[in-house]
Amino acid sequence: MGIGRGKFFMANLMAALLSAISLLAANKAFSEDMALIRILDVCGGSFMKAVNPGEIKSLRILKFMKPAGNSCGTWECASKQSPAVGYYDGALLVPLGEVQVGIKGSAQFYVQAESKFLIQALDAYGDMVQTSPLLASPKKGQRADFPNMFSAPELGKDAGVAGENIAGYSGGLSSGPFSFKKYVEPILENHCADCHDEGCSGAAKMVLSGDKGIVFSKSYTEIVWKEGVSANPDGIGKTRPANAWGAKQSKIIWMLRDGHGGCELSDGEFFALRLWIDLNVPYYDTVSSAYMENPSGRSPLSFGELKRLFDICKMPKVLNADNKTLILARKYPIEIISFDRPESSEILINVPKQSDSYMEALSIIRKGAERLKLKPREDM
Repeated sequence: MGIGRGKFFMANLMAALLSAISLLAANKAFSEDMALIRILDVCGGSFMKAVNPGEIKSLRILKFMKPAGNSCGTWECASKQSPAVGYYDGALLVPLGEVQVGIKGSAQFYVQAESKFLIQALDAYGDMVQTSPLLASPKKGQRADFPNMFSAPELGKDAGVAGENIAGYSGGLSSGPFSFKKYVEPILENHCADCHDEGCSGAAKMVLSGDKGIVFSKSYTEIVWKEGVSANPDGIGKTRPANAWGAKQSKIIWMLRDGHGGCELSDGEFFALRLWIDLNVPYYDTVSSAYMENPSGRSPLSFGELKRLFDICKMPKVLNADNKTLILARKYPIEIISFDRPESSEILINVPKQSDSYMEALSIIRKGAERLKLKPREDM
């Protein structure tokens, strides 16, 4: 497995570039619904102090889709999400693709007019070095000149100069918000779960099975909470120093690059895994919810059912009676309930088997599993 995007990605990148150009031609004129963005110095600004001139080779453009959920259930980590979208971040982001940085350290590209977006600065290996705060594009046919990724732009000018078309990613990656279930879970199931599952040699360090829990999946919470990835706990739009987080700083990427356990991902798989981390480890790709009224907006079990389950299993402080739809990350950091394998749920470990309490707790979990079969959740 190569450390960069490799021949697989470059071939698809060129195909996507041709597709993007064709799409632009089909629109007849970019001024109909596009605006031009110019970043005059991609290495400029105080948040890029540790970055050498010429280090940034390309920019990844992320479309920001404002969550419009109407869920009553809430997940809270750095901020509140209704319903839960990701462990740290409720942002729905579409990785539109990349544009190249010129030899003088500037870049200019077209985006949808009057839209919100973020920029990620990438090095020669495609590793994310820095992420901009949330930015806004001007009106159609106009351009915004940003001194760097962090300064307010100069607005109101006609586009005037040509820009680059964003070269989209292959495999549907640029078609909508990133989905953990679609792009990351298959990688973990195919390459990791044989060793990192209940009863296997690697389970003591991390369980990477895709069992669905009350908010997320087991593998997702394990890899995030046990620091297999380096995410931004404040949210992707909160700027930190360059190289402070992302795939480049993540333990799982270091281990894979060192050939952990003989694991060999394809270039496409490795790219998708790194992209997921750089997007600040999103989980759901939608704010639609099958269980809006329940805790976190994702649980198939109601507040009353979950409270009874936690009481039986001696975990009374997970839920809050004053806010019955809220689950706090700090009180429930890792999934310990499995709707795929109810009997294997960690929450049952300290309940004597065959006792009335055990059977009642197990029946509650099984009830949630049956509901998911009848009304699948958005990660199924």
